[in-house]
Amino acid sequence: MLQAIVIFIGLSLDSFIVMMQKGAQLTNFPISKKALYALVYALTNCGMFLLGYAISMSFKGIIPDDRLEIAIACLIIVTCGVWLMTKSYKNKTFVEKVDHDFNMKKLLRLAVYTSIDTLFIGAGFSLLGIHFVSAVLISFITSYITIFFAMEIGYNLGASYQRAVGMFGGALMIIFSMYLMAVHVLKFVM
Repeated sequence: MLQAIVIFIGLSLDSFIVMMQKGAQLTNFPISKKALYALVYALTNCGMFLLGYAISMSFKGIIPDDRLEIAIACLIIVTCGVWLMTKSYKNKTFVEKVDHDFNMKKLLRLAVYTSIDTLFIGAGFSLLGIHFVSAVLISFITSYITIFFAMEIGYNLGASYQRAVGMFGGALMIIFSMYLMAVHVLKFVM
């Protein structure tokens, strides 16, 4: 279960960057509004996770070997980690300018866009056989806390260190998926 938490933390750092930037662009941003935005974001993230989990359940019976399911799940997680690291590396400098037009519709669009990788992680977690309720709770709690603190940090401190945060998140996902591969597929004793 610790691996699932760390993978979700790594995954949520992509959303952290986006919402840290958004927090840096907003004025008059009270705690109650941050809490509401974090709730909407976390619910959207959970919806994408559920969709990915449900889609992969339809393929679960087709794959003949449990080790192959785990290998596919690890490949999905590694791919998401590499994508996050690549995206973070290519990220250009961010200009903090006030966004007076940010609203719930734009928040939902950002939440869906940054939760696409969560859809794939949901599929990977299903193939890993991680308990559904536990995975959904981890997804929701991690997303909520990450987004809330990202907006708080962005609003109060600005949007520094984006590249490092994204690279760290991708590296976490890659490292722990390799660990899962070594333990469950290659049967290394750790």
